[in-house]
Amino acid sequence: MFSKIPFSHIMLGIYQIAGGMLGVAVVIGLFNRSLDSFDGALSLILSWVAILYIYSIYCGVLLVIGNRKGLNQTQINLYLQVISVFVYGFAFQYYSGIYLSVGVYLTHPVHFTTSWGLSTFRMNLAGKSDTILFNLNLVALGLILYTDKLIRKERAKELFDQQQRLKKTV
Repeated sequence: MFSKIPFSHIMLGIYQIAGGMLGVAVVIGLFNRSLDSFDGALSLILSWVAILYIYSIYCGVLLVIGNRKGLNQTQINLYLQVISVFVYGFAFQYYSGIYLSVGVYLTHPVHFTTSWGLSTFRMNLAGKSDTILFNLNLVALGLILYTDKLIRKERAKELFDQQQRLKKTV
């Protein structure tokens, strides 16, 4: 079964699964820390974050087992990770796996920043901050380009196979 699954799919799947598992472990740790002071809003946010990391695991499993939807689902997951924003107290940042981001603070003075690490999530719904920051996750961007290349390659192979079958029937 695994001999027909491209090695690139298996490695990308393992990456997705590992990043998702690390993220789930972080969420479980946050749940455990917040048990003393139950907060419904925090529990809802942590549940949503857990779903994102479980989705990453799901995408990885699809790739490893050779499911045709694996690359498309992986791209969706990667698009969620490519840009993070922090604007006047509202923030969204989701990274599953390794990240290397470059960003720009658009507050006075304007300056650039870089960061790297493993699975992380930040979300602010309301805060007191005048920060405006946009980050671009270079790892996610590179993987989007790579998965796009793999998807195109698969589509070209499918078209070639269809043409060959049509030639045989004529």
